[in-house]
Amino acid sequence: MPIQRAVAAMKQKEKTEAPVENAPSDMMPDASTLPRCPNCGWQNVRLSKSNGLDRVIAALRIKPFRCRSCGHRFRRFYRGPT
Repeated sequence: MPIQRAVAAMKQKEKTEAPVENAPSDMMPDASTLPRCPNCGWQNVRLSKSNGLDRVIAALRIKPFRCRSCGHRFRRFYRGPT
């Protein structure tokens, strides 16, 4: 009986919570939170592919970025989606 109540409570909670969209656009960082390129100053940057060092410092929330305008790769503190 207690298990059935717990399952019913979990189902009710799922119904009341807003649905989470898994579309790729929802996983993209918000443009207002992206850093600016230190080379050209544009904010048209994207998260770059990680290498070994990037995986180690990811625990500090330092992420690699690449500028779409000039191609410069840099790292910044970032609290966006992981």
